[in-house]
Amino acid sequence: MDFVIKQKRINDDLLIVLGDNLFDFDLNSMITFFNKINGITVGIYDLKDWEQAKNFGVFEVKNNKLISFEEKPQNPKSTIISTGVYLFPKKDLKKIREYMETDKPKDGPGYLILDFFRSQNIHVFEFKGKWLDIGTKEIYEEAKKGWR
Repeated sequence: MDFVIKQKRINDDLLIVLGDNLFDFDLNSMITFFNKINGITVGIYDLKDWEQAKNFGVFEVKNNKLISFEEKPQNPKSTIISTGVYLFPKKDLKKIREYMETDKPKDGPGYLILDFFRSQNIHVFEFKGKWLDIGTKEIYEEAKKGWR
């Protein structure tokens, strides 16, 4: 993420959508919400499946704010997961850069969100509609046949 910010000289709000997402929801609603609150916003989705939730970053939320977050927990506290859709306000780009210069984990945006969560509010926007993480070959093949 920091590489792209530097290379493209991004100095504006930043929308990140992880490449293993397949969804039918409109991002404009999330952007409208983000513009109202002007704070980090994470797209969430309720899987309604406790076993599947173990494979994702699991959130507990209250009043559109993150209250707890666990990456791939064995015993999830909820079935609400991160969709891999993030909005960062321009004011937080420097903090992203600073995080990337630490020795903290960088192999997924969830760790960055967890770090930000320790010092500021993280807002959530719940998506409705179809969503699928096509990060494994099996799920990708299933999606090619016609996703849910």
